[in-house]
Amino acid sequence: MRFFSLAVFALLASSAHAEDRLWSAVLIANNAARPKEPPVELKPVVARLKRVFGYNQFEVLGADTQPIGDGTEQPLRPGTHFWLNFKARRASAKEARGGYLLNLELYQEKRALVDTVAMIAPESPLFFRGPLHARGQIIIVLQVLPGAAPQRTPQPGALRVSGEGGQ
Repeated sequence: MRFFSLAVFALLASSAHAEDRLWSAVLIANNAARPKEPPVELKPVVARLKRVFGYNQFEVLGADTQPIGDGTEQPLRPGTHFWLNFKARRASAKEARGGYLLNLELYQEKRALVDTVAMIAPESPLFFRGPLHARGQIIIVLQVLPGAAPQRTPQPGALRVSGEGGQ
């Protein structure tokens, strides 16, 4: 039974990134006298956005989410005027914290704005400052959203072996 429990734990841990997704959004940022509450989807990154860009209000103009995994090639269309192509591969560096190395191409309509390689990991968003807009600054955000598998992974010490509590 102990071998079975350890095998199940190893299987769950190895599939931890099977359902990762890459979320992208086009934001409009500005400084408002009475800033609105940030949208729910920005709550995890709003403090970083404020610190990096210096604005106090952020609105989502559009967003898109696509699956991401080793070897994934996908377009992202977070807005009507902005889109991205990405090719992902699992980053092997310890500093990547389970993230990806992305070959990214960012476009505004048909014009290429950015062609770069970037490392991205969960809880480590990637931001691009876009062009100025009549209502403020355009910002593009990319964030890895971990799949559901890590939530099902047992915590260390949570596995019970037969005779240790009846499982």
